[in-house]
Amino acid sequence: DAFLDYGNKDADGLPSVLPDPARMFTADQVETLNQLVDRNGTTLSSLLKTAGTGGSLGQTNSKAGGRNRHVPEGSYRMTMVVNVQPAMAGPLLEGEKSGLPQRFLWLSAEDPEAPRVVADMPEYPGPLDWEMPGDGSAHRIISYPEEIVQQVKQIHLDEQHRTDDDKMEGHLNLTRLKVAEIFALLHGETDITEQWWELAGRFTKESVKTIEICKAAVLAEATQENVRRAKAAGYAQVVTAEVVQQDGLLVEKTKARLINLLQDYEGEHLTWAYLRSQLSKRQKEVADRARAALEINGVVEVTPGKKGSERIALIN
Repeated sequence: DAFLDYGNKDADGLPSVLPDPARMFTADQVETLNQLVDRNGTTLSSLLKTAGTGGSLGQTNSKAGGRNRHVPEGSYRMTMVVNVQPAMAGPLLEGEKSGLPQRFLWLSAEDPEAPRVVADMPEYPGPLDWEMPGDGSAHRIISYPEEIVQQVKQIHLDEQHRTDDDKMEGHLNLTRLKVAEIFALLHGETDITEQWWELAGRFTKESVKTIEICKAAVLAEATQENVRRAKAAGYAQVVTAEVVQQDGLLVEKTKARLINLLQDYEGEHLTWAYLRSQLSKRQKEVADRARAALEINGVVEVTPGKKGSERIALIN
């Protein structure tokens, strides 16, 4: 409904699309979005994935007298900002294999350098002095260097050969392209360059880390809930042993396995794809968490490789 003008009909008698149909939706509390995603029979998750890429939207509402609604592909722009408490990110993260969380850019809102007293707060800098570059039109064909085109194509081909366990980076590359174009527009440019592509890569890399932090928070909350339920049922010791300890032990074993693999190559940078291939099925389930922990603790460094890959080495 946000994109349609019910006062004007198109040639088929359907509501026409509003002029300048660009909309930003905001969910101040992720709990509200979670409830809608979890609702039986809801199509919200599929709609978010479709709308995020400007796909065709359509619906016939039989409860409203059979009212037809249709928004053509490429005729609108939809963005969404969601305030997520990490421990409540579960419903969004459960759509990982379908690519739902990868369609968002996940960034922490915490600022460790934020002022602690009012007197240290910076002054309001005023509105952003920015205008759409070029002719001001929001509809344009975006170009980017041939080298990036080849990287995008190679990543797409690599995705076709991934196993189900390796699908976390699905759709992440499209998000990187969008972020790169945002950087270009904010700096008065219209096309993606190597500079904006590289910077967007840093942001999407940080997004993956933030997702892993949220996963850990969701798991910790679920573990605590299991403990609470177990205590109520009189099985606290069993839960502590089987849920808490086993999960932590698996992550630690995976971290140790990654370190051993890197030590075998004496400081060489190994691709993340190769390292994952050397893990067991269960270790792959926690591989991203283990890697994030090693990186955050300064044990390993991650550098970009060829064709969108990542290379990892121990920090001496």
